[in-house]
Amino acid sequence: IMRRKLFFVFSLALTFLACTTFATWSIETVDGGPVLQPEAELEVNNADNLALLSYESPGRNLHYSQRDGSTWNTTLIDPTGDSGFWNDLVFDVSGEPHIAYSRNSSAGYQVMYGYRDGDDWTLELVANTDACEHYVSLALDSDNQPHICFFDSSGSGGIKHTWKVDDVWSTELIDEMGYMADIGVAPGDIVQVVYTDENDHLKFAERITGSWITSSALTGVSILRPPCFEVTSTGTGYAMIVDDASLEVLCLTRVPESKLWDEHFVCADMQISEYYDLTLDSNDLPHLAIYYSNILFYDYMSSPGIWSSENVDYGAHGSNVAANLAVDSQGNVMLSYYTWVYKRFNLKTRSSGSWSPHEVILESEFVGEFNSLDIDSDGIPHICYFSNSGTKMKYAQMDNQLWNIDIINPDGY
Repeated sequence: IMRRKLFFVFSLALTFLACTTFATWSIETVDGGPVLQPEAELEVNNADNLALLSYESPGRNLHYSQRDGSTWNTTLIDPTGDSGFWNDLVFDVSGEPHIAYSRNSSAGYQVMYGYRDGDDWTLELVANTDACEHYVSLALDSDNQPHICFFDSSGSGGIKHTWKVDDVWSTELIDEMGYMADIGVAPGDIVQVVYTDENDHLKFAERITGSWITSSALTGVSILRPPCFEVTSTGTGYAMIVDDASLEVLCLTRVPESKLWDEHFVCADMQISEYYDLTLDSNDLPHLAIYYSNILFYDYMSSPGIWSSENVDYGAHGSNVAANLAVDSQGNVMLSYYTWVYKRFNLKTRSSGSWSPHEVILESEFVGEFNSLDIDSDGIPHICYFSNSGTKMKYAQMDNQLWNIDIINPDGY
């Protein structure tokens, strides 16, 4: 699932090693050579392993980096053609990575799937199309079997679902008029997809006993940005969208018993950021973060059906600036974000209902405007961000009350 976020066109994903002290930040350059696409997605698996899946622009290849102690090890996943332009990374219950991505090779446009077993990667061709695949999204069911949805822009295009049973891949059409999509798996291994249609409305599809049932989730809107979708352990679905007609941000809730979508107004403004974030806490309650105008805005469900909102910071102006959100097991909330006014890359923490003063990670122009945040099992934040200085992706962590920067691959890919 492309969490939060935004179904980034170029996405990076991270998981990481646990830290033992919350005090000092270290910052590591993800790549010291080629230009990486700036968007990044950070995740922590159940083993607190730190890893990075990245699409490297000049070589147009897909790489996977993992941190062993203080050393980053980088593997070229797929050197074939233009590989990894759209990608997604999830971890199974054993902490092993699974990836899905698009590839443009001499054989045509392809959807690929990969998984790691021990030290070895296995790559599998999932689907061939006549045109580029977009919005590749991956989810695993209870048996760790992959389900991938993607937009096929060929003449027979639309939103498609591909899955693997007994080592055989099958692909089926969900909606020939579907476009931007995200996938999730509900209890009972019911595969669900939220997507936009030809009218830029929001639709919902779920696979019941081998057939797709589609329905309208929200009409009378104009959704021009990818929706975010999360499914809870009880099957409740949350979808975050921006309506570019009314300039409103909305969060929709679908309870499986009623199969109806409840609409929650988040905010409205002429200057809504292109980037926004949706995540679930340990109680399966949604938390949202978004920039609008010069305000960093936080909206959350404090208990089922009860919403609250807070202005986190002012002067954080920037229509294309990403604010990233994470919630630890104790309910503490962390936000990483870049402020254009003060040219600072910041972290703020909400504990016991109050926000701490912002903590400056770096004070520099165009550093951290694209970033991703997650928290390990010890409550330690980890941040991946893009720096226009040298066009590098970097990793930040605390160490003895200082922010440190570390190079993941100093020699480049």
